Amino acid sequence: MKTNLKITALMLALTLVLSLLCACNAGDGTEGQTSADGASAPEATTPEATIPETTAPETTVPETTVPETSAPEAEVEQLFGVVANTDKLNVRSGAGTKFDIVAKLDRGERVEIVGTSGGWHRIKLGEGEAYVSTDYIELDYTVDASKHVIYEGAVHDLFPIAKSYSFKREPKIEYVMLHFSSAILIDWNDPYNIDLIRDIFIDGGVDAHYLIGRDGTVYCNVPEDRVAYHAGRGTFGDVVDTMNSRSVGIEIAAIGSVNDMSGYMTAAQYATIPTENVGYTDAQYEALGALVADICARHGISVDRQHILGHDEYNPNKNDPGELFDWDRLIAEAKKHK
Repeated sequence: MKTNLKITALMLALTLVLSLLCACNAGDGTEGQTSADGASAPEATTPEATIPETTAPETTVPETTVPETSAPEAEVEQLFGVVANTDKLNVRSGAGTKFDIVAKLDRGERVEIVGTSGGWHRIKLGEGEAYVSTDYIELDYTVDASKHVIYEGAVHDLFPIAKSYSFKREPKIEYVMLHFSSAILIDWNDPYNIDLIRDIFIDGGVDAHYLIGRDGTVYCNVPEDRVAYHAGRGTFGDVVDTMNSRSVGIEIAAIGSVNDMSGYMTAAQYATIPTENVGYTDAQYEALGALVADICARHGISVDRQHILGHDEYNPNKNDPGELFDWDRLIAEAKKHK
């Protein structure tokens, strides 16, 4: 019974975020290691859920939030990595173990990555370039925020833009879309753990530009000049399946009403959630109002319900930001900052 609940909980956690939002090659480690040129990256572990022992309703995992266009090959702007999982890393002249070893890197050594494909990073080496296995590089996703369009009040703790979570934006930004998320089905006692929420996004291959914590902290996940995979398919006015490219997505750390959450837990389970963890906080409305006002001012967007919308208005199968969200309060807060 408990094992089934844990499995169900993990599936539901991914379902929750996806519904709200929306090749590992040969390694190249040192000689002397087991499968020196064929080690795979270690498997990730997922924390166990601690949901009260009531039977959750069966659910079907929905389709993921699919971007309306395919992301280009992961050519990165400026990305660094650190050698890990090996004391010496072979650097090769080409992307594959058949190519010559041209250098070795020590554990902890930092490299600049200029491209990634087929399980190999292309890195800068002296005046030229060379290749290392992705299995032995821990990526540093810190980017120069000054080179991107980002809300000044945000924590610049960006998502891995080198992966297929976003791509360079071309169309003009015309809308702001709101979502809600939590990690309630991963950790019942700590549903607003920002790292857990982001891990769920990453595991699902989705994201939003901003995430607002319960205390009003605004985290930047993806710069506004890049398209984030938050909206998926849907229709709003003349926008058909292209909302990702034409909007900024904002996630708010919140748990909706019993109706909003009925697809993920029973009413009995919902009743055990502490009152303070349900709905939205004053700090979130204040932060969201300032963020929306800033986005609208910079992109020439009207502060009204024709341009600021919920995911449910684009895709009726979604229900965020939910019944507990106060739209009038948001618009009033945003207009205070105009």
